[in-house]
Amino acid sequence: MKINVLSENLSSRIAAGEVVERPFSVVKELVENSIDANSTKVFIEIENGGLELIRITDNGVGIPSSDLPIAFERFATSKIDNSSDLTSIQTLGFRGEALPSIASVSIVNAISKTKNEKMGSVFDSEFLNEKKIKRISCNTGTSISVMKLFSNVPARLKFIKSANSEVLKIHNLINYFSLVYPNIDFQLITDGKLKLDTTGSSDILDIYKMIYGIYSKNNLLLIDDENESSNYKISGLIGSPSIYKSNRNYLILSVNGRIINSKKLNYAVERSFAGLLPQRKFPIGIIRITAPLNQVDPNVHPNKAEVRFINEDYVFSMIQKNIRNTISFRSPVKVVNQNEQNLYNSQKNINLFSSEKSDFIEKKFQGLEDMIYSQNEYSKTMKNTIPILRVIGQFSKKYIACEGPNGLYILDQHAAHERVKYEQIFNDLSKEKHLSSQPLLDPLIIEVNNDTTSILSEYKNELSNCGWQVDAFGPTSLAIREVPSIITKNNISLVNGNIQSIFQNLLDEVIVLSDSDLWLDKIVASLSCHSAVRAGQTLSLDEQKNIIKMLEKCDSPQTCPHGRPTVMQIENEILDSEFLRK
Repeated sequence: MKINVLSENLSSRIAAGEVVERPFSVVKELVENSIDANSTKVFIEIENGGLELIRITDNGVGIPSSDLPIAFERFATSKIDNSSDLTSIQTLGFRGEALPSIASVSIVNAISKTKNEKMGSVFDSEFLNEKKIKRISCNTGTSISVMKLFSNVPARLKFIKSANSEVLKIHNLINYFSLVYPNIDFQLITDGKLKLDTTGSSDILDIYKMIYGIYSKNNLLLIDDENESSNYKISGLIGSPSIYKSNRNYLILSVNGRIINSKKLNYAVERSFAGLLPQRKFPIGIIRITAPLNQVDPNVHPNKAEVRFINEDYVFSMIQKNIRNTISFRSPVKVVNQNEQNLYNSQKNINLFSSEKSDFIEKKFQGLEDMIYSQNEYSKTMKNTIPILRVIGQFSKKYIACEGPNGLYILDQHAAHERVKYEQIFNDLSKEKHLSSQPLLDPLIIEVNNDTTSILSEYKNELSNCGWQVDAFGPTSLAIREVPSIITKNNISLVNGNIQSIFQNLLDEVIVLSDSDLWLDKIVASLSCHSAVRAGQTLSLDEQKNIIKMLEKCDSPQTCPHGRPTVMQIENEILDSEFLRK
């Protein structure tokens, strides 16, 4: 078969397939160009999901008239000029592929002017076949209109689900840009309707509330990077543990201003919330990372959606440390609100926590989870304490009613005691390095999958340190020889069936995990659950007082290790309103 050199037109259309997948891709590339041009205003206008029209207008530095047609040549860029620049890329765009790729599958009208020029220029192109340029009177900046996208490649249109789906993707993208660049005024108009106008106030809290108005400011915590001496910085917002989502779409990550996808960095944020969120729930927020340019490689993905760090472990630990410090400093008690419309706006939160020094989280994440940062690198965290409460009594054999500042407080007796036990166990492990165990008269044999026995052999130390003495007993069997004393202390009548159930449930949770820190966390959470008082258990007044007294000393008293709230408040004003006192 003869090898042919492809024509310029065909090669451009192939290249466009890599850069321009859909209208969303066009908007992303053009908005990034506007940001690189130091714009303070960026206006985005789309029609029919971007298939009929995409117009991006900015007030940036503009493109000189002599360079405007060159900008639509392949591999033409003003952002790098030699190979060494690839090791320290300062801009969002750098490849010189976006404009020619877009122009090869659309009709383009580009108007631009620099501040030093009296007249600007307009460049017109139809699928890069016909090119025209002329002088025009216009404002400083650039306006690029993309029309009839993919009309010369109709097969591509089959993969566009609908105009509405493209509008949603583009709207989310501009939301993300607005949060990463709060100093830029972004305006989005779709089919003649204004959808977003951020004003560029630089106040990330106000912009977040403008976009996701259901969250109150008390639920959004500013991330403050305390390590001023480091070349790596982290800033942004993180939601308190009282608000969360069922997917990861509400957590935005950026590195040096570039919006990215990163499973590992997402995981670092989620690990910061270990024990504070319900299972399969995810935090919200905007995490902005600033790193030395020579320590980041953004040239690893066709759409520049990923980056590679030279010191990825350090970045991972930095994220964990700063976010954990932030949420430990201030995490409000859940307050019952009269206007309950949905899960989120019903959770009005106020800061009822005092601050005092604590090293519980520090011990847990350093000594026990073998994190990468050292004792010197890890700053002191702040402890949250619930208000002083007066016990009123137990009801439904599940809850403890208390009087406290400005209202009635209700505690879940199991969740509260579970949190107490969880922190006690970690404190014991930090001192003794292992928990006491109770030998069984006869080993308890349980059947498991053959891959389970091999995985357990890797994490035998974690089980042993927590009081579980378990050995492989053949390829598909385990022998439980000792159980943690903490779960037999209050369950003297514990029989083999219960022990097997407890251990099997623990296996189901941890067998899918791959890190020793996660194993340890799940094991301790399991022990705290099975050693805590149960729902349905009658408690004396002294026992109720003791649980509250111990909870007041906890470092994270607002949730149990599985993320369920331990305490909620009904404010006096709500009670007064319900009883028609005002």
